[in-house]
Amino acid sequence: MPFDEGVIVVDEASMMDSWLAAALIRFVRGSIVLVGDESQLPPVSPGSPFHDLVEIRPKLVVRLSICHRASAAVHIASNMIRAGKVPPALLRSDGEVWHVKETGSPAATMNAISRYVESGQYDPEQDVFIAPSYGQDDDNGHGIHAINNRIKAHIIGDTGNKWDVGDRIMITKNFPQEDLWNGDAGKITHIAKQITICLDRERGACHADDLTRTLTDAQCRNMVLAYCISVHKSQGSQYRRVFFVCLHNQFRMLDRALVYTAITRAREGCCVIGNINAFAKSINITRARETCLRLFDGLDPEADVLRAGRDKATG
Repeated sequence: MPFDEGVIVVDEASMMDSWLAAALIRFVRGSIVLVGDESQLPPVSPGSPFHDLVEIRPKLVVRLSICHRASAAVHIASNMIRAGKVPPALLRSDGEVWHVKETGSPAATMNAISRYVESGQYDPEQDVFIAPSYGQDDDNGHGIHAINNRIKAHIIGDTGNKWDVGDRIMITKNFPQEDLWNGDAGKITHIAKQITICLDRERGACHADDLTRTLTDAQCRNMVLAYCISVHKSQGSQYRRVFFVCLHNQFRMLDRALVYTAITRAREGCCVIGNINAFAKSINITRARETCLRLFDGLDPEADVLRAGRDKATG
């Protein structure tokens, strides 16, 4: 049933693909306000309607001038990256720290990850490792799977189990009836015949019944370790500290939007570890998708693009 009154506000609109945007336009007859950051990654699925509209209809854009997540060192570094500039290796200001650490090879970087965990600089309840690629499913790789296995061995121990109590996890599929969604993160609190998890939706509320889920086999099959997550999975979230793993053998995935999205997840500290040359080069790489909406570029700037699309979608 269409929504005819009021205003619909869509947060994290940069993650909205063309199919979702079309469905939204069909449903809403009133005003739509899109809130997002066009410097972040485009949607995983086809299209980039938010990014396109910001570019082709600048008169409709209002830019926020205050960042509430980070306002000092991390914010300074992220603004430089957004502008295509490489930040300095170290910034400290007002309780925030930005650090770029050359660790070199993938093997040396994995050892550096171990040191961060063993030294207590990484707290799995507040912090996260972020990497571009999943890589192999075992310890022979250097992607997200291997990083998760390495961190789990330090925190939980080398149990040989796929899942253990205390493991950080993330759900990778929507289960609407159980109010369990793709991207939901939490930790395992109990393992018997089934696995019980507590979600992170409210920090410090892990004993609340509405945050606890006892998982089915199907839900367990759509669950991954989340000590380290992908940049795409991190989008829309925030953490105390972010450790961004940037390796040269993952260079094909690196660009400015991916780096910017990863480091802007941090509130108090961000550390880039790996191959710093690859990190610096990635800031100069930008990619724009070829989309149908960009065909409107160059037409009458006062044209109502969304209304035109809505009329066509509804016949």
